[in-house]
Amino acid sequence: MKDIRECLVWLEYTDGLKLNVEMWLDIDSCIEEQIRRSWESPPAADTGPKLANFKWDLCHRPSALVE
Repeated sequence: MKDIRECLVWLEYTDGLKLNVEMWLDIDSCIEEQIRRSWESPPAADTGPKLANFKWDLCHRPSALVE
């Protein structure tokens, strides 16, 4: 079973554009590949947005049980 979770992603492009998005990521698969595949132009494209940097975090972290 895949571990897919809602995440916050901060994107920064080579042209200076910055975006904050929520997306679902498979935590057990390569996060960078999922983000680049969703938010970057294909490598063969001469034009289009290219990511300079990104960060991500889980939207909802499980809280610890307090006894």
